[in-house]
Amino acid sequence: MAVTLAAGLGLAAGLGLAAGHGKDFGPVPGASLAQLPADWLLGGPAVLYGVFPKAVAAAWAVAGPSLALGWTGPALELPRPVMNLSPFGHLPKLPGTEREWTPVVVLTLGTVALVGAGLTGLRRRDPLT
Repeated sequence: MAVTLAAGLGLAAGLGLAAGHGKDFGPVPGASLAQLPADWLLGGPAVLYGVFPKAVAAAWAVAGPSLALGWTGPALELPRPVMNLSPFGHLPKLPGTEREWTPVVVLTLGTVALVGAGLTGLRRRDPLT
């Protein structure tokens, strides 16, 4: 969360200086924090180590393609159904669009479920395995 906020503050500072607004950060830091539920959801499968210790590397099978879609999808003009394969495709593109709380809540609940399952499995596991 700190890294995302720092990135949003840095982007806002650069944008403010480039536009001549000085220290007026505007809505950019808040917009960067709106991406956190997708960040958390991508980390959720790694916590499933508690349930599936041998499949922890499979977490990259979720994170890698999601990040690749976010970076290259708009440039390739991929259709919306393909872009929605990434959790970032469901979040509102702030600032500039209306805030939508439903995707934020759903992604956060998905993260809570994954982390809860992983921590429960980790607590029940034999520490020597």
